[in-house]
Amino acid sequence: MHNKILKFISFLIFSSILTTGCKSSPSPQQELDVQANFFPSMLRIDGNLFALANQTPPNDLTMELFKSTLLKATMLRKYEVEAKNNFSLEKNRNPIELNSMCLMTKFLLNKSYIQKANLNPEFYEDIYSWIKTKNSSWENLLKETKPGEFEYSCVISPSNIPN
Repeated sequence: MHNKILKFISFLIFSSILTTGCKSSPSPQQELDVQANFFPSMLRIDGNLFALANQTPPNDLTMELFKSTLLKATMLRKYEVEAKNNFSLEKNRNPIELNSMCLMTKFLLNKSYIQKANLNPEFYEDIYSWIKTKNSSWENLLKETKPGEFEYSCVISPSNIPN
């Protein structure tokens, strides 16, 4: 009998923990922190796309890509500024994620695309300052990558050119 009561009490405690945990919603800040860590990982999907678009003269398709990439960079900046716990885009990133973010900034710094997009310099001044800073930082972090580590490397240096 004692054993059944303990099992029943354990069941009640366990089920209350589960139902409370499942019903609690994360705060907006918690959601932002999760997104801030997840979003750079998603950019690795687009890394080669950024590299290929950067080698192509602007056309309707690549201009749409440019606009959406600028929005992605703006979101990254927002995450970096507003996320808590000393969040850094560079912290705990693998080389593929860093390379993809670097390729993204390189694409966004392509003068042909900037001119064709006819961006308002005053409106985009802050984001482009951030993009230039991040591009330099990410290139610096990637300068010692091994040959063949990426299909499209953001940084071309003697250390990462295959023999």
